[in-house]
Amino acid sequence: MSQMIRVGEETGSMGNILKTIGKFYNREVNDAVDTMVSLIEPAMIVALGLGVGLLLTSVLMPIYNVAGGIS
Repeated sequence: MSQMIRVGEETGSMGNILKTIGKFYNREVNDAVDTMVSLIEPAMIVALGLGVGLLLTSVLMPIYNVAGGIS
């Protein structure tokens, strides 16, 4: 990056060089964010599944206990 800025200063095309550097780093950040999201997504699915299972168990267990005490 510093070499590109140096060349841009020497040639007088600093604006074009900075646009090119900005596009490059924008792509890098987007790729990093996409990779992070793809890694976090399965963990979130498992966590939500466990939460739903816990909620379902906490609702159904008292119902089964009451029904079992009746007979």
